[in-house]
Amino acid sequence: IMLWLLWGKRVRVRTVVLTAAITIGVVIVAGFVDLLRPRDQRTHLGRLFEKVGHDGWSGLWVVVRRKAEANLGIIALSPWTLLIPVVFILIGYFFVKRPGPMRGVLRNVPELQATYIGLAVLSVLGWFLNDSGIVIPGLMLTVAVAVLVYVAARMEQPDDTVIELTDTEVLV
Repeated sequence: IMLWLLWGKRVRVRTVVLTAAITIGVVIVAGFVDLLRPRDQRTHLGRLFEKVGHDGWSGLWVVVRRKAEANLGIIALSPWTLLIPVVFILIGYFFVKRPGPMRGVLRNVPELQATYIGLAVLSVLGWFLNDSGIVIPGLMLTVAVAVLVYVAARMEQPDDTVIELTDTEVLV
């Protein structure tokens, strides 16, 4: 989706369906290739295909249910659960109260919009497909916001000003 947007194309429902179909096809091919490896060297995907081969679709649903339970369990315990809404509220606040720099970033760096849409898609997939759950979109959001703030701060400087950070100015 991100590449499609970077190429200047519009994302339509047909594009999303085609991208999903290609992705599913690649995952299926990778799963069957993984099944060719020795049993003790298979990845999660190969073991999933093996389980579906032995238990049928019920084996797939067992894995899906286990991942969903793991993700829901992490939501209740993770600080990211509280941080993500706060970050979205702050981003919204800056777009309302200081729209110039934020809209300027998206206007002057159009690749960021495509990148952020790609990150959003990847965050949702990472959330649902990885046992780490909410941590995946939380970390991606942290990096995305840091880039947005940095670029917006650079845009507010006069053209001939170079922002240099010393070791003492970098916050970790």
